[in-house]
Amino acid sequence: MVHLIEEGLLEESDSLFLSMQKNGCAPDSRMLNSVVRRLLQRGEVSRGGVYLSIIDKNHFSLEASTASLLSSVSSGGKYQHYQKFLPEKYWSSMESTNG
Repeated sequence: MVHLIEEGLLEESDSLFLSMQKNGCAPDSRMLNSVVRRLLQRGEVSRGGVYLSIIDKNHFSLEASTASLLSSVSSGGKYQHYQKFLPEKYWSSMESTNG
């Protein structure tokens, strides 16, 4: 999935994820954190929010590198309008980063 995201094949990546779930391959924390990081690095905040929600739904933790990237993406207000696409628990970090 990460390779597809790096290549800009986001729809294909989403389809692969859905296919994996449909066939009983449950996502793990490491994979989901990696997917979120790659999406945030590409500026795909709303799509990253979908996977952050899956992390939360599965009661997984954010890896330090994912949390750091989420914080840096939200700094400066550049992606403030994407806040609504992120799980609510991450809103306060975006607001505190943006003053």
